Amino acid sequence: IEMKKTQNDKVKFFNDTLKKVAEEKNGIEEFYELYGGFIYETAKLICRDTYTAKSVLNQVLTKVWKLSKAVTEVKNPEGFLYRITVNTAKDSLKERRLQPFAENIVIEENDFQKILDDDEFYCLIKGLTESLQELMSYKFIQNMTFEEIAETMDKPVSTITSLYYRGLKKIKENLKI
Repeated sequence: IEMKKTQNDKVKFFNDTLKKVAEEKNGIEEFYELYGGFIYETAKLICRDTYTAKSVLNQVLTKVWKLSKAVTEVKNPEGFLYRITVNTAKDSLKERRLQPFAENIVIEENDFQKILDDDEFYCLIKGLTESLQELMSYKFIQNMTFEEIAETMDKPVSTITSLYYRGLKKIKENLKI
């Protein structure tokens, strides 16, 4: 029987993996295997193209490798990776003078989960605030529960639930333009 990892277990595991990045030859490869998907999907959300997202992934891995020698403990691993990735992606967009684009998207109500793997989903949440994008990213990309998201974002579950439904409402309103 596999027990669900608690947030403390996740934090310890992340910090142990980060220590391996600093100390072991194959540490960064292990880090990539564990967290590369999250970094890439987050970068794709911001950059809106796979080439730039891959470049951002490489830049983030380089930053993590450099930081691994100085950082001894990260208390919020998802937030740590999300913040580094978002900032790196934004810098990359500024450097390349690219603008994230949004198209008119026609989508049926209550169909968000169905299009999760499609680029349309990223356009849908692009119009949300950063914290709502982070929440939606955790919910849809990481498949986290409201309880896990609340723990990660350090907010009450009721706030996370309210923000989630507010975000869905805003997406629906944006679609009626």
